[in-house]
Amino acid sequence: MGELSQRAGRTTPQTDGLAATARLAQPTFLWCAPRLICIAPSASAPPGGLGGRVKMQGVAMSAPTTKRPPSKKPGSGAGLAGDPRGDFLNLLETRLPAAFYRGRLADGVLRLDYVSERAATLTGCGSAELRRLDDPLGGLIHPGDLAGYREALARLAPGGTASMEYRLQGAGGEIRWCRDEISVVEGEVVGMLLDIDDERHAGASEAEVIRQRRSIIEQASHPIFLSDPAGRITACNRAAQSLLGTTCEEVSGREFAETLLDPDGQAVYREAVARLLSREDESAVPTPLRITARRRDGTSLPVEVMASVLTLAGSRTVVTELHDISDRVNAEAELNRVWRLLRDAVDNIPNGFAIYGEDQRLILCNAAYAALYDCGPDEMVGSTTTENYLRARPKMKVFDGLDMAEGDAADASRSDDSLWLQKVAASEKEPVVFQLHDGTWLQTSTHPIHGGGRVYVRTDITKLKRIEESLRENELQFRTLVENNPLPLWLTDTYSGEVLYHSPAAVQQLGYSWPLGEHDKPVPTFAVPEDHEDFVSELIARGRVDGRVSRLTKADGSGFWGAISSRLAKIGSRTFSICTLVDLTDQMAKEAELLAARETLQDAVESLTEGFALYDTDDRLVMCNQRYRDFNFMSADLLVPGTPWVDFIHTGAERGQYVDAEGRVDAWLEERKRLRRRFSTEMEFQQTDGRWFQFSNQPTRQGGIVVTRTDITNRKEMERALRESENLVRSILEAAPVPVAMVRAEDGLVIYESPASRKIFGQLQQSGEPSYISDLYVNPEDRRRYLALLREKGMVEGFEVLLRRADGQPIWVAVTASLIEYQGEEMIVASAHDLSEQRAAETQMARQRDALYQSEKLSALGSLLAGVAHELNNPLSVVVGHAQLLKETAGDQRIVERATKIGNAADRCSRIVKSFLAMARQRPPERRAVDLRDIVQATLDVTGYSLRTANIEVRLELDPDVPPVWGDSDQLNQVVTNIIVNAQQAMMDVSTPRVLTIRDVYDAAKGEVTLTIADSGPGIPEEIQSRIFEPFFTTKDIGEGTGVGLAVSHRIVEAHEGRVRVDSALGKGTVFTLALPVSTAEAEAMPPRPSADDAAPAASILIIDDEPEVAQMLADILASQGHRVVTASSGLKALSLIEGERFDVILSDVRMPELDGPSLYATLERIEPGLLKRTAFISGDTLSPSARVFLQRVQRPFIEKPFTLEELRALVGQILNDTRRWPPGPGAG
Repeated sequence: MGELSQRAGRTTPQTDGLAATARLAQPTFLWCAPRLICIAPSASAPPGGLGGRVKMQGVAMSAPTTKRPPSKKPGSGAGLAGDPRGDFLNLLETRLPAAFYRGRLADGVLRLDYVSERAATLTGCGSAELRRLDDPLGGLIHPGDLAGYREALARLAPGGTASMEYRLQGAGGEIRWCRDEISVVEGEVVGMLLDIDDERHAGASEAEVIRQRRSIIEQASHPIFLSDPAGRITACNRAAQSLLGTTCEEVSGREFAETLLDPDGQAVYREAVARLLSREDESAVPTPLRITARRRDGTSLPVEVMASVLTLAGSRTVVTELHDISDRVNAEAELNRVWRLLRDAVDNIPNGFAIYGEDQRLILCNAAYAALYDCGPDEMVGSTTTENYLRARPKMKVFDGLDMAEGDAADASRSDDSLWLQKVAASEKEPVVFQLHDGTWLQTSTHPIHGGGRVYVRTDITKLKRIEESLRENELQFRTLVENNPLPLWLTDTYSGEVLYHSPAAVQQLGYSWPLGEHDKPVPTFAVPEDHEDFVSELIARGRVDGRVSRLTKADGSGFWGAISSRLAKIGSRTFSICTLVDLTDQMAKEAELLAARETLQDAVESLTEGFALYDTDDRLVMCNQRYRDFNFMSADLLVPGTPWVDFIHTGAERGQYVDAEGRVDAWLEERKRLRRRFSTEMEFQQTDGRWFQFSNQPTRQGGIVVTRTDITNRKEMERALRESENLVRSILEAAPVPVAMVRAEDGLVIYESPASRKIFGQLQQSGEPSYISDLYVNPEDRRRYLALLREKGMVEGFEVLLRRADGQPIWVAVTASLIEYQGEEMIVASAHDLSEQRAAETQMARQRDALYQSEKLSALGSLLAGVAHELNNPLSVVVGHAQLLKETAGDQRIVERATKIGNAADRCSRIVKSFLAMARQRPPERRAVDLRDIVQATLDVTGYSLRTANIEVRLELDPDVPPVWGDSDQLNQVVTNIIVNAQQAMMDVSTPRVLTIRDVYDAAKGEVTLTIADSGPGIPEEIQSRIFEPFFTTKDIGEGTGVGLAVSHRIVEAHEGRVRVDSALGKGTVFTLALPVSTAEAEAMPPRPSADDAAPAASILIIDDEPEVAQMLADILASQGHRVVTASSGLKALSLIEGERFDVILSDVRMPELDGPSLYATLERIEPGLLKRTAFISGDTLSPSARVFLQRVQRPFIEKPFTLEELRALVGQILNDTRRWPPGPGAG
């Protein structure tokens, strides 16, 4: 650090060192320099010249008479052209080896407005350049001397002087020692710089310099290394060792760069040192290098390296200074990050933001700023403030309080523009406010920035304006409220007592008249002055006074008691008191009354038989009676006013007063704390002396608690006895198997229900919620009838009613009940008997009866169908036979077609009749190969019409290649019919489209055929799907269904070694799947149909039928094949014909008058047994048991009416073939 000689702050009188000559009438003081300088005009001086004696404090020089030197050219030097003081200083510079400067000191920084030309020699900077700099000398002074220089400037006083020495760093890097003589005159700082570099260097020997330099290096606070020109370290100071964690011994002799620098910085450092060593001039200012150093522990450290070369003891030494710049590097990184954030922030600033350059042209702005000009931020770049104002002016409505739409437009424009520019120029101190036509209020402010530019910020203050308007309204409202507030209010200066505000209520309370007189002071006057002093002291100390009761005086001198409350408030440098006053005159009177009332209350409380205690808002005891003390005898000593309730109760628990607190005092106390504020609730507890107490807590209006405690020991004893009695009765009821319940008659509220009752109805009372038996009645009218009977007779027996269980399921019960009175109310004690099983049995019996009835009807229907079928089959046989015969013999194609249509219609009628017969037939099953397609078609023949009238579409997906199954055709027909009829009934509950799909599939691997029947009905609920095949189970009402059809179908399928399955989902329909085994003996199971081609011609055939048309039709058919045909209308006539003729074939009806088929067969069996093999039957009555038994017994071929030509011819051919194999026996005719 440079050596400084300072005398800062010492004042030197202006006459100090002044040498005036007798020839000068009056000396001329041109300027106060560092040492007061004056010059007196010489008597011999020529006009226009300047001569005399220049004298300084400690310096005296002759100033020869010369002509005034010419003024400096503008910008060349002093900056005081035309100023006689500047001319004088220029003259001094020509006579003295010094440089002069003048300036002003502001904020510790000296800014120059005059610099002599010799300053360039010392600093390497021109005078004009020094004047432009903000801190010219501070920027040139060596860093080691800068602190002392600034300290000396800071101590300068007006009129004072200072002398200091420091090193100046020239523009070329050279460093020179200078002495600076400074004085402060008339608020300006004047200085003189002298070059003392030679003087400083000449005074010390080289050894001393070396010693001083090494001492300086060692004591320096920053790390320094010394190394030889080869880079080997010769020394380092303590700061260097501390910074890098090493010692001089460890690094001595090692190459500096390789040892201590990062590889990337070694070459940079070596190159910089090489440049320094290549110069002979060692005064060059070191150039800082930013390099990464390595510590001993291997960690890296960013440093700034300054290398210089000095000659020490005849040898050149490299001095390397290290500065830890970790904080600076981090700060720079943070600064870069912050700068990026700031750039982003500008774009996101909600207010308008813009930067203008020194030329008043816009450099940067955000979208919020550009919005006023209806363009984007990029378009705004380069525009001037004036241009932008002219852009925005048409939008302005009010500018600085001036309505810009009023007056002459041209004049207004000129004046407004001028006003705008003036306001903008001054907006650094006072923001510009204006309003747009759309009602928006904006405020623009500007601030200078470094470099001559300005920042403009525009804020939308529309909301603020609205708030201001609202505040004005609120202020008016507040003042109105205060003025009309009945509570007196004062605002006074706390220390002076000056009354700043008083409300009308305050004036009135102190007895003044409104409005006040000039000398009236409506402020409370304390009757005792000391009270006022204490009031003010308390207010200042605490900042508030609450309800201070004092004796006060009114305007007329009368006194009264009042309570003063006050708050302290500071506004600026003043302290104010805001006071209110309450007149306590009435209150004092009331307190006296209250005291008397309290004594009366105390007497009343003591007379109570209950324990009584009153606690305040802090739950501290206020008072209690003797009864309360007697009850709390273990802790009665704590029952004094002011005792906290929690302490009193805790002590009682610890002393063993309460049974529930034994062994758990803390937990019990927490429970009591929770119950403390449960008001209007009566609670009970037992003390250890056996007594029971009931207590309740009630709140007072003031927030306290009133506690009452009553001895209920006797009541508890009675309750115990009652409970034992009740428990006995309850035990009997709980154990009784009969359901018992007690309910309130009025609304059905369940008072009690026994376990047996809950078993029937479920749990009626849930979670403490009330339950009502009236909710269980399916029909509310049943309860009204029930109550009417009860109230009429006093009891009912076996009242059957449908109720609901707790889960909602209906249940039939028989109720027996009595009406009683309990606690003043009508109660019903009832017992219920579950009728579910009885009802189920009755329903089952009804269904079985219905099923039996249906069975009887079917049996009767079978007999009826047998007769009807016989009557229908005869005419159908005639129609079918003649139609087929006509089709074979007619030559006209039209007749053939008509005969075909007749035959088809008759054939359809024939199939329908056969289907009826199959359904009604009651006979043992006959298994054979059955084609399921035939079964389905036969079923649809019967059900087709009802399906069509129900708008049900039938879709058949039947594969002709599916093999037959092994089964009874009649039973399978019944299964398919039941399923189709059920599907039709189910689909009647849904809207169209209604679709019935029937599909068959052959599974060769399983050897079975599956038939699926799917409907689009509503589906079957999942919970009943498993029951649909149960006998007598049905969802239909009694009379509409028996529940037998699907159960019978299920048994039939299982008897056929098959399976039936139902798949259903609500809303998606139902699918029934039948799986039946395939026939494995088709050839044996299905007898070969006789062929008409096998019939031998010219046979003699006897036709026996009681229907002439049928007999004739048979004759015509057989005669067409060349047979000789004879007909007989009864069995008797046939016997007479048989006795006289020989017949190859006898075809007989089964049912005939006189002698029917079975009787004829029995007669032939007796008289002509050989004809039995030639006999066959044609019947329309295979349904009757007698006919069925007969045909099974005789095992003769037969065909059913109506029949086809092929069936008839095949039958005849079969008999003729058989008789050829077996010739007729004896008596064959």
